[in-house]
Amino acid sequence: MVMTTPDHSQTHRFPSLGVVIRVDRPHDGVPRVNVSVPDDLLDGKFDAARWSSIAQPQLSDQERSKRRHHICNQLHIVSMSLDLLQNSSIDGDREDIEQTLEIAITSMNELESLATG
Repeated sequence: MVMTTPDHSQTHRFPSLGVVIRVDRPHDGVPRVNVSVPDDLLDGKFDAARWSSIAQPQLSDQERSKRRHHICNQLHIVSMSLDLLQNSSIDGDREDIEQTLEIAITSMNELESLATG
C-alpha cells in the first residue's frame, strides 16, 4: 500500500512483513529514505511459518522447495537493495537512489504477496 502526502512524501507499507518504507522527496534535493524492517526478516534464517504460500498442504515437495527458493531469492534482493540504498543515500546519487528504491519496493511487493498466500 502506498500513501502520498502533500509534502512529497510516500509511505510504502507491507503489513504482513512488518515493513514500512518512507520516502521524503524535497523539491531541491536527494530523496531521503527511512526503512523499518523487523530484525528477524532479513537475518538469513528462513521462518517457514511466515510464508503462507509454502504452507499449503496440496503442494508437492518439489513445488514447496521452488517457492521457498523464490522467497529466499526475493529476501536476498531486498537485503542487497536496502544495503545499496543506504550507500546511495550517503553518496547523494539521486538516480541510484530512485532505481534501487524501485527494486526494493518491487521485491517487497512480491514478498508481501508470498506472505499472504
